[in-house]
Amino acid sequence: RPRRLDGGGYYRLQDMVVDALIDRYFGERPIYFSVTVGAGARTYRGQPIDSRLTVSGMLFRVEEPHGGVIVDIPESLDFFANKFRARSIADPDVYMDEATERMTRNYGNAFLMIADTLRKAGDLKTAEKLIRAGWQAVPHAGDLPEYLASIYEQQGRVDDLRRLADTVHYGDTNWIKTLLGRAQANQGDTAAARATLESVIRSSGNYRRALDELMRLQFSARDIEGMRRSLQLWLEFNPDDQQVKSALRELRAGINFDSLNRGSAQ
Repeated sequence: RPRRLDGGGYYRLQDMVVDALIDRYFGERPIYFSVTVGAGARTYRGQPIDSRLTVSGMLFRVEEPHGGVIVDIPESLDFFANKFRARSIADPDVYMDEATERMTRNYGNAFLMIADTLRKAGDLKTAEKLIRAGWQAVPHAGDLPEYLASIYEQQGRVDDLRRLADTVHYGDTNWIKTLLGRAQANQGDTAAARATLESVIRSSGNYRRALDELMRLQFSARDIEGMRRSLQLWLEFNPDDQQVKSALRELRAGINFDSLNRGSAQ
């Protein structure tokens, strides 16, 4: 029978089936979870099983405990290069209901996990290639263009970021534009960075990450007047934001950058 666990969750029939399969067949037959299976369903005896999973393409392979999810890069790259077939997932003329779209969107997770492993190993070229392939196969997986934008930002590719921000239809376009502003600032074009970040605030009305990035830019430049203008711009769209109101009052009262820098150093 299903039962409630001490942590507040439930030990469900599907969990019992998974436990029975692993107990009976581990070591005799390969056992996998699909990447479309949520973390809450990847369990064994009521506990997360991620410490025993290895990513191989679109699958999590169950192995002996090894500390956390790891990625088999050669197997995964071979899978996506030679075996993966998206078929009609990217065809806008093929109808997908909400459940189907959500499930196929999860296909992007496999591309992300493998690309992130490549990126951390310093192989940005292959990571970018893989993300582009995933985005082409599953265009409604919004995490993929967002991740591609982070690769561009890391490399300072302002023009590519701008084109991406203008063409993407899924994902957090405000975040992509915020990364564009960050890349512009890192290249020394602070005027363009400010204009980009302010445009995000004006178009979204409440995208806080753009404000945070704008304030970091102006703080590093010790631009007190710019900080005031940014907070005032934010309050035009968010007049009840008490935290920003308080920050604006402090700025108007004056700010000692040397003391702030000493506090940060401590």
